[in-house]
Parts: sequence; C-alpha cells; structure tokens
Amino acid sequence: RWAMLGVAGCLGAELLGQGDWYSAPLPLLEGGHSQYMGAEVPFDLGTLLAIEFAAMAGVESLRGGADAEKRIYPGGAFDPMGMASDEKKVKEIKNGRLAMFSMFGFF
Repeated sequence: RWAMLGVAGCLGAELLGQGDWYSAPLPLLEGGHSQYMGAEVPFDLGTLLAIEFAAMAGVESLRGGADAEKRIYPGGAFDPMGMASDEKKVKEIKNGRLAMFSMFGFF
C-alpha cells in the first residue's frame, strides 16, 4: 500500500506542476523546510522521521502481536464494506509489487 501511495504521490506532484519528487526533500537535508503542494511543511527532517517511526511502530505492534488471537490484520473493523476476499488480497499484493517495480523505474 505504501508503494502504491508513493507512486501516486510522485506522479500527482509532477503532473500538477508542483515540482519533481526527487528533489523535494533537499531543503530538509540542508536544514530548511520543505513544501508540499505549495504549503510549507512545519517540521524538520528529524521530527518527520520520529513521527513516522512512532506511527509505524504503533501500527505494527498492534498488527503483529505475539498472541495469535490478538493480532489485528486487515478485515473486521478495517473492512467496513466487507470487501476482503482472497481474490482481492492477491490482487492487492500484485498491485503492490507492480508499484514497487514502477518506483524502481522512476529512479
């Protein structure tokens, strides 16, 4: 899912004329602030990394708990429209792999 969102973000920013995705983080590396869709991002690189790390650690700790009965996987509350099926899970994996491959092509 992250790769699919990354591909959509890279293409969307360039198609809307908001700059290229490759040089977007350069101001953060130089100590300044980056811009997203014309608005200045109020965080520096360290803060952004800490927020992302904390968010992903929280989600992964809930998803991959040690007790098999307490693990939270997509479906249930994460699937309010009842669309989770084995066929769609395979399609999502294939689309994710295609998105990862297309990000490789962007480089």
